[in-house]
Amino acid sequence: MNVTTLAIGQRPLTDADAVEARTGLKRWRIYELVRQGILPAVHCGRRIKFDPDRIEEWIREGGRPLG
Repeated sequence: MNVTTLAIGQRPLTDADAVEARTGLKRWRIYELVRQGILPAVHCGRRIKFDPDRIEEWIREGGRPLG
């Protein structure tokens, strides 16, 4: 899993490649779900990163928006 030095607290954030590997979603679909507010993401300037814990929660919730 790819990680970056950007982190929330002590948890490293991942990129779309890691989300693609974990979910099987294509990259374009990942970014579309982020734009729709369905897939949880962290915006770091122009970059979009993902908290692995939130992605796992999103998967457990059946891919629904997290409140």
